[in-house]
Amino acid sequence: MIVRLLSMGVTGGGESVEMKKERGVRWHARWLGRADVVGAMRTGAAEVAACEDVAAAPGVAGRPGDLRPADAGRVRSAARWMAWPARSGVGWAVLRPSDVVRREFWLEETALRADPGVMRFEALQHLGSAASDVAWNVRAGVPQGGRVRVELRSVAVRQAERACEQLEAAGVGPERLLDPADVLEAAWRESRESAMVEPGLILFLGEQESVLIWLDDTARRVRNLALGVRSVVEEVTGRRAGAGRQSERGASPADRLEVARDEEVSVTLAARAHLEVSRLFTTAGIQMADQPARPVGVWVCGEAASAPAFVATLASRLGLPVHAWEASLGDAEWWAEPPVARRQEWNAYVCGVLRLWRRRREDEAIDACFLPPVRSGRLARRFAHATLMGAAALVTLGAIPPALHYHHLAKDMADRVRRLDEEVQRLQRIDTENRAALHRLSAERSRVEALHELASARLRWPRFLGGLEQCLEEVEDAWLDGLHPAGDAATRSSGALHVRVTGCLLASETGPQSGALDELEAEPRVQALLAQVARLPSIERIERERFARTEPGLLRFDLELALAEEALR
Repeated sequence: MIVRLLSMGVTGGGESVEMKKERGVRWHARWLGRADVVGAMRTGAAEVAACEDVAAAPGVAGRPGDLRPADAGRVRSAARWMAWPARSGVGWAVLRPSDVVRREFWLEETALRADPGVMRFEALQHLGSAASDVAWNVRAGVPQGGRVRVELRSVAVRQAERACEQLEAAGVGPERLLDPADVLEAAWRESRESAMVEPGLILFLGEQESVLIWLDDTARRVRNLALGVRSVVEEVTGRRAGAGRQSERGASPADRLEVARDEEVSVTLAARAHLEVSRLFTTAGIQMADQPARPVGVWVCGEAASAPAFVATLASRLGLPVHAWEASLGDAEWWAEPPVARRQEWNAYVCGVLRLWRRRREDEAIDACFLPPVRSGRLARRFAHATLMGAAALVTLGAIPPALHYHHLAKDMADRVRRLDEEVQRLQRIDTENRAALHRLSAERSRVEALHELASARLRWPRFLGGLEQCLEEVEDAWLDGLHPAGDAATRSSGALHVRVTGCLLASETGPQSGALDELEAEPRVQALLAQVARLPSIERIERERFARTEPGLLRFDLELALAEEALR
């Protein structure tokens, strides 16, 4: 597998690296220089000549022969290089940070779970009329308090087309256009053994543009900075122009690196970086419940990352630990290394791209790219070739007899399924009837158990009935109509018998005509009856009482009593 990686901006613009997986185990990478001359170096002989002649004419920008021996890494054998460019591969490009426009919005977690399409709808609402002119994707963070932060990223189609054209000029088919923040985050996570829990900052210093990434366990925030090492070096060398110092514009990459490590340049660059980090703290909405969140450290990568003065100055201004971070290629190695001034940047890019390559189908956020819609559709249809269509037609014709055979089998199976469905429906009806019969049987069993309980206590009823009769005599003008078992055996409390007592009381004709208990509870005869019944020793409690005036002068009562078995013995 061969992957052509093209950088559009952070490393100076238009430089490319070719990566190859050797024997399916190890990756090798070689730096090719600027992409606009890669198309002219496609033949193996031209590649070998350019790589072996490290002292070639310096007027051709970007060729390996343009590099001095001190600036370029080692070059492997020409025999192994000649076989590489002869095969085509896939093209990945890392866009410029300024090409990626970022927006953030919040979604309710419940709405996102109910309909994942709401994220696309909200993204289109934020893009508005520009949706047809950009290639975009979204990245959702971890839910916080029932809400999800969504990062919307878009790239103008014309910028994406420009990157695709450069990949095609290099002889590879465009497959992905990557966000530089995704690549840098992937490289940084690859270099760490544990997952990120505490907040941290990644500051990538490029030659023309920089990227600032806030990372924590819930989401990330990315800021594209118009801060470049070249602009700071030009500013400092401009101030020194009167002293006769060399201008950076005519300096080689190695000379520029030495200037970038100058103390004055480092201090100026640290002051600009401190301003951008402080602005991120104050404007990005990064805060906790009661105080602003503080990162555990700042990891810096780029041309000035290894300058001691820059690291020390930035650490003193921020009051935070600042680490000079250099990505490790792990199981990959360089066949032809980039210049010293580009090495840290390209190490981070290659490390990040290899991690994304290994995990490109695990997560949508990792799999995100910015190919124009037309090219995305073309890439999806790249296997629709005429030869493949003819082969598909032959396969289709050869599959007709088996298809007819299996069609008959499917029809027979459908008939069997239909008959089984009818049988299942019949059995379901029988099951429903059985369940209803079981319910009725349970109710009857409860009634029988209640009658058995009453019958078992028949020798103790005279004491209870005598007490009840005495209560009615003390109330006067009261008589019983019925005595029945009450309640359900499944719902009664253990250790008590429930009986229902109905009867009548003579009451005055003046009074409320309603049968509601709350309107009759003030009736003196009602209170007297309830008090007498409650004093019986065989009655544990009165479960429910109902009174109704159905006729003038006649007050009917219906009481449900809980009898204690111990009191009836």
